[in-house]
Amino acid sequence: MLPAAVRECGVYLAVVGFRYGSVVPGEAVSYTEREFGKATASGLPRLAFLLSGTVSVPAGLADADRRAVERFRRKLRGAGLPVREFTTREGLELEVFHALRDLPGEPAAGRSTGAVTFSLPPDAAAFTGRDREPGASGAHRRSAVRVPGACRERR
Repeated sequence: MLPAAVRECGVYLAVVGFRYGSVVPGEAVSYTEREFGKATASGLPRLAFLLSGTVSVPAGLADADRRAVERFRRKLRGAGLPVREFTTREGLELEVFHALRDLPGEPAAGRSTGAVTFSLPPDAAAFTGRDREPGASGAHRRSAVRVPGACRERR
């Protein structure tokens, strides 16, 4: 996601498994970690969802060297934001729903103070984007999920 797109979001969601992801050219961080930094600097409400370490993940769906992703996961846990773990696609959907529901009503600086209702996309498979991989639940994927303006409806 581009930094400008991060600033347009109402909420930043990070869904992190056991892949660190592509590193930004010329930087020592992944695109996702950079997006997290931009969301933090923009004052966006941030939520993190971590795939539980109890989930068996096929070797091809996790980094062989997990140091970078584990460092990022520790960073998320220590950032003072809601961090929830999940083990299944349905568990992720439920955790996201509860986290959005429990999100304080205070908007980030410069954002509307109108009442906000959050909703999830209707299809969890499309939400995670990994329904076509054999045996994939979508829960293994490490990615940032942009909640488009349609997911934050103003009344």
